[in-house]
Amino acid sequence: MQVDDLTQGNGPFIVNPMKVVILGAGAVGSMVGGLLKHRAPEVDVRLLARGAHGEAMQGQGGVHLQGPWGTVHVALPVTTHPAELRGADFVILTVKSQATEGAIRSVSQHLNGAVLISLQNGINQHVLAEYVPADKLVMGLTTTIIAIHDPGSVVLVRNGPTFLGPSTSNASMHSAQMAAALLKPTGLPIVLQPDILGAQYNKLVFNALGTAAALSASDFLTEAILHRPWRDAVGIPLHRESLEVLDRTDTRIRRLPSGADVYRMGRLLRTLNRPVIGPLTSMVARRITGRRPFRFSVHRDLSQGKSTEVDYINGELVRLAKKSGMPAPLNEKIVEWVHKIEQCGKFYSREEVIAIFQQAKANS
Repeated sequence: MQVDDLTQGNGPFIVNPMKVVILGAGAVGSMVGGLLKHRAPEVDVRLLARGAHGEAMQGQGGVHLQGPWGTVHVALPVTTHPAELRGADFVILTVKSQATEGAIRSVSQHLNGAVLISLQNGINQHVLAEYVPADKLVMGLTTTIIAIHDPGSVVLVRNGPTFLGPSTSNASMHSAQMAAALLKPTGLPIVLQPDILGAQYNKLVFNALGTAAALSASDFLTEAILHRPWRDAVGIPLHRESLEVLDRTDTRIRRLPSGADVYRMGRLLRTLNRPVIGPLTSMVARRITGRRPFRFSVHRDLSQGKSTEVDYINGELVRLAKKSGMPAPLNEKIVEWVHKIEQCGKFYSREEVIAIFQQAKANS
């Protein structure tokens, strides 16, 4: 095998041909793996996927990708067998956070020194570190919005930055640089972030707001953030509580150069409540978003009767709050209500969510 330097100067070295396995190829994994194979066909890319989406991709011999390029079919192997990881140079983990432990345990014997790239919501370093050496573990997060259009077909809704960094502050950047070089051909914006944990907590607070909107199956922007009763009773208090938890636990937040940045969201929430400029901002936002729905993966999982990542999003904030001895009643309620929806399959109305939040705030 030959060594191909994919960067200028003294960048990381990538061995070609490479073998890359996407573990848990749902929306994000299918798009990342599909784009990598489409734009770097010399890379051996394989998808491990289950459920209706996995079965559809197996049946059609690959994945359909929709985006600014139109629709393309990318032929590549799709399987359910963990043994496919044998000989992989990179494994990209895109399973839901609640499935992390089971997924990594089931394939750990096949990793054999592969670099593991985690592209997940929530904070999962402590789970993955039990199975992957720090110098082989790359943590990541993506602000890209990708959805399964139909089983076997994924659509790129928004092409936001994807951040990669070492699993600990003491770990070398080498594997993260290798991962960035690997993913560069996908065309997704890749950003190296040494303080990846601070970036993860930033997106976690943003996702916590999205989970609150999912309680009533509301569109995050048009039916939640831009709706003043929801914004005043839910959005602003939850945003404030979440940041207070991180502040009290000395958890540093790294700003993100994207719309998913929690500080930008805070400014938007405050601006929308200002006279004159607030209604104007709301009108512009509605025109920009148009009729394209903006819902989080928690909403999709609840709609499909699946378990969610709430324990790794709002539940992570509750865990941090307890660690410092402070209350986090709003995040606690969200965890409780999401689990109730998981059990009964019925969403709350937006008015019910607003009323419950007002009561929770009054009792805190």
